[in-house]
This record gives sequence, structure tokens and C-alpha cells, in this order.
Amino acid sequence: MLFHVKGDEVFKDHGPKTLLNAVHNALKNHEMQDGIYKVMGKVLAFEDGTAYGTTHFDELNASAVQTALIQNAGRYCERFASDLICTLSDLEPFIRKKPVTCSVDNRKNNPEEWVIGVGLREDGVDHNAFILNRLKESRRPSFPGKDALHNAFVNVNQTYRKVLAIYITENRYEWQDEYVKLEIYVVDITHNFSRIDPTDESDD
Repeated sequence: MLFHVKGDEVFKDHGPKTLLNAVHNALKNHEMQDGIYKVMGKVLAFEDGTAYGTTHFDELNASAVQTALIQNAGRYCERFASDLICTLSDLEPFIRKKPVTCSVDNRKNNPEEWVIGVGLREDGVDHNAFILNRLKESRRPSFPGKDALHNAFVNVNQTYRKVLAIYITENRYEWQDEYVKLEIYVVDITHNFSRIDPTDESDD
């Protein structure tokens, strides 16, 4: 599990850049209301919380997020949908009195952000590391040379029926630094991949 570490160390791993890029692509032209992405289209669920002048957020009711994940795992996985339990446990540190970690520089246009991937296959659920590995294996270079593989497009449908992202942002209000906002989205990123980000190639 990506976030199966103790204490505040969990928040230092923001997830693969490849998945974050896919989230950004999915949300690029998505409709917003009051500065929040609306639950429609590629945004399947949303929850948020605030902290004011404290070092931690209150416990967050993430039932909408959890429900969307459970429903999609049940829909797209024929077997081993219970693998989703690993993802739900990775979400726990963010909803159980998460410490405030963003600086005064992390405002709405520059939030601190994390991503937890949820790759739904016929035979189970993959998380960040497995999703990256399977996407790397799906690449087919279209020209020869040492850079051909790194420039090749990934083929998501080769392995996955659906790829979701739990996208988490934390930022400070523009008008008062004591107010800190935590937002959690479930985003459908199945069709928003292109290539593996260079920062995620180190395990090759």
C-alpha cells in the first residue's frame, strides 16, 4: 500500500506524477461551482473539510467518496473486488484528523496535492505501484531508438476496465491564512493518460 507508513511520513509521498497528470487532464475543463469541481461527468464524488487556526482537521465524513469507490469496484471487478480494502485503508490518514501540512504558499491556484490510484480489472483492484507497472508494460514503441519506449503511449484498456483516482488537495484561503481547506475527489481518469511521466521511470 502506498500510504502504509506511520505518522506524518505518510503525507510526504504525493503519488505518481503520471496519475496526477491524468487527474489534471481530466479536470482541465471541468465545470466548477464556488471554486469546487462539481460532481458530474468525470468527478464521481466529493467531500471536504476545513481547519481554522488549528494544527489538525476534524474527522472527515468521506461516505460519498467511499461509496463511489465501492460501487465502481462492484461494477467492474468480476472477482477480488475486496482488494479495494487496501485503498480504503490508504485513505484513512486523510480523513482521521489529518495534520495541516500545507504552507502559506499553498493557496487555491497552488494546492498541496496527493493521488491514490484505483485500477479496476476483471480480477481485482490495483493501486499506484501496480498501475504504473502495468501501464509501462502496455507501451508499444512506434519507432526505434533508446528513447522510443519512454515516448510511447500507454494502453490503459489492455489491462483495466476503469481507472479512478482519489485526488486530495489542501490549500489556504486567499483571504485568510488561518483557514485551510481539505478536498477529496473521486475522478475517472481512464481516458486521460498519454505517456509515463519521466519522474516515474526510475523503477525501469
